Amino acid sequence: MVCDNILEYIGHTPMVRLNRMTDPGDAEVLVKYEGLNVGGSIKTRTAFNMIKQAKKDGLIDDDKLQEIQDTIDALEKKLFDTMTEWSE
Repeated sequence: MVCDNILEYIGHTPMVRLNRMTDPGDAEVLVKYEGLNVGGSIKTRTAFNMIKQAKKDGLIDDDKLQEIQDTIDALEKKLFDTMTEWSE
């Protein structure tokens, strides 16, 4: 799949056939490969749709989205720093 931007990729997590998990004639086993998910989480599509709807309803604007992103970045950094301290 080739996308024009990363947002088009949301909702298209690849499926992988597990060929060695079953015997011939058994059920086909497919799994979603979440490791290639855009946000690294199965909740990406839900979050994206919530943001789209909030923008459409005028509840948030681009400045508020940037503020949210800055907060997330700060929390991720703090979490990483804390985990690094714990591992020492």
